[in-house]
Amino acid sequence: FAAGFLYGITHGKTLEQSAEIATICAAEVIMHMGPRPQVQLASLLPDDLR
Repeated sequence: FAAGFLYGITHGKTLEQSAEIATICAAEVIMHMGPRPQVQLASLLPDDLR
């Protein structure tokens, strides 16, 4: 979650957008075993959040 939120903040997104990015990232990470995502997290984001 934190990494997604910080990504949003450092890329000029609003707090709400950053929280949405963080939620998308966290949801992907907890869906499988292990610390690494199985897909590129950026590919999960809608175009307006990239």
